[in-house]
Amino acid sequence: MELGADAVVSYRNADRADADWVQQVLDATDGKGVSVTFDAVGGKVGSDALKALGVGGTGVIFGSASGEPTMLAGQQLVGQRQSVRGYTLFADVAKFGEYAGELFSAYQAGKLKLLVETYPFADVLTAHRDMESRRTQGKVALIF
Repeated sequence: MELGADAVVSYRNADRADADWVQQVLDATDGKGVSVTFDAVGGKVGSDALKALGVGGTGVIFGSASGEPTMLAGQQLVGQRQSVRGYTLFADVAKFGEYAGELFSAYQAGKLKLLVETYPFADVLTAHRDMESRRTQGKVALIF
């Protein structure tokens, strides 16, 4: 919330029955769902992200960090007039400078806040363990 979000949900414990992040999204949007989801994880998280879409929403798939694809049945999109599309920055590599410029401008204007946790290089093992156990937020940087 400190970074400007209207609502925050977590899928950290998505495998627990009492940690239904899709329901948290629906609750936060008065049951309407969201306009867009961005799926870099795939697998169950990616499939669940599509369940959080509202009427006319778009799911954008751009990775599969889980090692599993986002599975869906096309018919699940029909009743809500939803769409799913794939994306890769590499297809727009010529526009990378433009995109980066927009991000840097937003950051300089204070519209974009970044979380960066730093570790001295000697603590690289701790940094890696903290990332694996999800004790970090944002990006992790090693200081040489």
